[in-house]
Amino acid sequence: MSRQRDAELDRLRSARESARQRQQAAWEAQQAAWERRSLARAVMNRAYESKQAAYADQQAAWEAYMSIKRTNGPRIDSLNARQERVYQSMKSAFESASLAHDMRDGASARMYADQGHAYKAESQTCAAERRQLVSEIRAARERFDVVKPAFQAAKSEFARAQQTFQSARAEHERAQAEFKRAKAEFDSCTKAFQ
Repeated sequence: MSRQRDAELDRLRSARESARQRQQAAWEAQQAAWERRSLARAVMNRAYESKQAAYADQQAAWEAYMSIKRTNGPRIDSLNARQERVYQSMKSAFESASLAHDMRDGASARMYADQGHAYKAESQTCAAERRQLVSEIRAARERFDVVKPAFQAAKSEFARAQQTFQSARAEHERAQAEFKRAKAEFDSCTKAFQ
């Protein structure tokens, strides 16, 4: 009877030791999974901050672009209309100068030619201002176009980091559940041994 009892105690001690080792291994796996989860969360949080900063940059560039477009657009339209009027006046003045010249009226020809040159100068001033305004719009659009890919890249990086975190969280939760099972088994074996 005593030999049988000793054999049973040895079996229970061995089962308890195996359960303790499984519990220890499960604990270590859980801790390693927690460290991966924590690292993945930190990476995801940094990626989120980068995405938010890139979004803010993109929005600021977009708003600046739209503001310049709203400001310069009406002025460009006004310059286009003015330049068309000035062009028609210039054309008319040069035609009048040509007619006056053909009629041998030098004074009128000179006066109309001077008016034509004044209209031409005004037209060139309109064109130069319009080019400047269009250039400002184009530069603002280019600034927006430069920051837009940075936001797209940051958004993709965040999505990857988030996916990695979710995988690490699921792995940690599995390891945690495994540790709880191993602990319950160890507790059960300890109780049986006692």
